[in-house]
Amino acid sequence: MRLFTCSLHRMAMSLLVIGGANGLFSCSPDYTDSQALTQLRFNGIKEASGGAFSTADSIWSQVDIFTQDEITLLISNEAVSRNVPSDGNYDVILEGYTISFERTDGGTNVPASWGTVHAQRLSVVPWKSSTTGEDVEITLYPVEQKFVRPLSDLVFFGFEQGTNFSDIRALATVKFFGKNRMGDAVNLTCKFKVLFCSLCRPA
Repeated sequence: MRLFTCSLHRMAMSLLVIGGANGLFSCSPDYTDSQALTQLRFNGIKEASGGAFSTADSIWSQVDIFTQDEITLLISNEAVSRNVPSDGNYDVILEGYTISFERTDGGTNVPASWGTVHAQRLSVVPWKSSTTGEDVEITLYPVEQKFVRPLSDLVFFGFEQGTNFSDIRALATVKFFGKNRMGDAVNLTCKFKVLFCSLCRPA
């Protein structure tokens, strides 16, 4: 796996990813320059691993600068119309993703965007995958980006210095890119809310 970053950041943090049951996430297929007859659908967040864990309606990640924050998403591969044949050629090979953030709390210092391009395939989402979706694991925030502002402020000072906020609220946008076995582009954009905090604790 080859990493590229918009800014190589190192930061220590806790974060809460809110979605799923609360209906706070959304997704949309991307048909740009694609002749694909199927589309990917985001069915929710299943679980977290590494420094993170899941609850009924959210994912928490406690401060841990030595592990990556991983989350498992459920993604299905569905037909655009009724005329799509049952054919393994419509399996979608995910080749990578990007993650960007935008502040929703009025702050202007934004956590760094980043992404991955995989030398080997990330995952295959089979054509006519289950209605609950296939497991696709991604890194929400990597270890090497856990030591710079604005998130490092929360760890080292307990608040963001520019705003005096004790947490940072943002909207994460995850863009998957891939193709089916015939080479047609099949992409997906998902959004969910994220709460970064230094004193997050399990309920």
